[in-house]
Amino acid sequence: MNLQKRKCPIEIRVLPRGAGWTDVEWFVSSEMDEPLVFTASYLSNLFGDFILALYYLHPNQFETTRGDSIVEHKLALCDSRTDEIVKLYDVGEPHPIGSYREIPYRAKFHWEEEPGGSTWVLTRNPTEDTSFIVKLNLTVERYSVEDDDYKNTEYSFEFEYHDLCYAVAKAMTDVMKNYGFYGYHYSTSDNGINVHQLVFIKAVALSCTSLIEPKHRTMGKATTDFENEIKLLLFDM
Repeated sequence: MNLQKRKCPIEIRVLPRGAGWTDVEWFVSSEMDEPLVFTASYLSNLFGDFILALYYLHPNQFETTRGDSIVEHKLALCDSRTDEIVKLYDVGEPHPIGSYREIPYRAKFHWEEEPGGSTWVLTRNPTEDTSFIVKLNLTVERYSVEDDDYKNTEYSFEFEYHDLCYAVAKAMTDVMKNYGFYGYHYSTSDNGINVHQLVFIKAVALSCTSLIEPKHRTMGKATTDFENEIKLLLFDM
């Protein structure tokens, strides 16, 4: 296993404050002089939702039974002979009888800051490409004492999917090495960290998904290499 660090245009730091509160610093080197800082509460899943969104936006991982809490999909009508996508339909839109696949295209989640919060919307083209651009629209709602009202600030970014995976996986690796999985949960009350999803987006970030490919498939079962998965989790980015 030859894993290599690389530069990433996005920097994220996760800083647990205790009692269910967490600071998150978000910095994009090409567009900011200083990071955006979010102080999110236990009322939201925080980074668990970010990991889930990135995992289920990948077309090879999308399952509506698990991803549809925050990820939206389109129905892709497929050619019965070639299996190629012929046309896309919105969910609920009338469509002819045929063979369909579900294609993820948008994820949305919210971080509570009490008061205020931030809403994150990640959008991709609804294709089966595994390398793609993610458009991120971020709405930050903050209370203005001066105006005695809430004000929204909008931000828009475009990233390569694997870069966003890198930033999130690095942030989680750093905080887990300092706190541990249980310590992180205890400090933040974040119930949403899914280990196999984290392993996957870290493999995407490091361009080594072949290391976690299921093998010995039979009767709906498969095995993966546990040692490779642990090495991925422990690798400093």
